Amino acid sequence: MEKEDWLESLDKDNREKADNLIIAFEKLGHPNPLYGTFMEMTDKNSAELARFRFLYGLKRSLNSDFDDPEKYVNDLIKHGYPDTKEVIKKMVDADISVNEIISVVKSFFWDGMYWTVQQIGDPDFDNLDRDKNIRFPKWSLQEVDEKGKLTGRGVYNLNDDMSWVKK
Repeated sequence: MEKEDWLESLDKDNREKADNLIIAFEKLGHPNPLYGTFMEMTDKNSAELARFRFLYGLKRSLNSDFDDPEKYVNDLIKHGYPDTKEVIKKMVDADISVNEIISVVKSFFWDGMYWTVQQIGDPDFDNLDRDKNIRFPKWSLQEVDEKGKLTGRGVYNLNDDMSWVKK
């Protein structure tokens, strides 16, 4: 069944829920709000809205910090880590444009986010379980409801949309 047909087949209550989810996914900038809604309502093990909210937060932090590039670079020089201050100052002194500096900084931010998300999504990513003599704990990112209670649904496949975060 096509997602459009699925949407039309819903009863009144579920259609209202779907319409509200479509609005929520649109607000988050989901590339396909109907698909997000379909996954949220039909995959009982996966929390698509929570997953995309997490990714939206990454995208927002990657972009909102750089609204005023000149201020950001000046703040790095004044308040950054000692090694960072020196390097950024050298870049400014070498007439590298603020936008070029921001481009480099954003690339490092995104790279850090990417590898963090990779680690969150795959507890075996660190290869520590190769040592059979030590049992390491694992983790899973889980959805909670508005009251903070676990819903039992996991937040999976974060890396699938990391390219969207970078845009």
